[in-house]
Amino acid sequence: MSGETRLKHAGVREVETALAHPDSPTQHFPPVVIQNVFNAPVGSFQAGAGSIANVVQNVGPAVDEVARLIAEIRRGLPADRPELAEALADVEAEAKAQEPRKSVIRSSLAFLWTAAKDIATLGQFVVQLAQVYGVKLPGQ
Repeated sequence: MSGETRLKHAGVREVETALAHPDSPTQHFPPVVIQNVFNAPVGSFQAGAGSIANVVQNVGPAVDEVARLIAEIRRGLPADRPELAEALADVEAEAKAQEPRKSVIRSSLAFLWTAAKDIATLGQFVVQLAQVYGVKLPGQ
């Protein structure tokens, strides 16, 4: 337990073989694997002969989930509150935009939340939609 490591001649030869032929396994070492970690949405990074990658990448909110939540909110809107329908239309327009403006989504959802949080069937879906976009609602 002195913190030392000793290799016999056979171990030295295996390490040397592994270093000389990094693409081939030895009895005790797998082929060298280099793992790259990216702090960004990267679909695939490959290196080496015969590398294969199957990638599914989603960046941003799931379109079908956003559409479902907007439909649920629309169903719960009171007919006598047209301003709520307008705010929801703003959210929907931004959700469909090529580059949605998060500030518009945030302000429209904040308005919907403040004006309709007492409507139980509506408030829960506004909260869920805000979570999809990473928006913090007032008082949440």
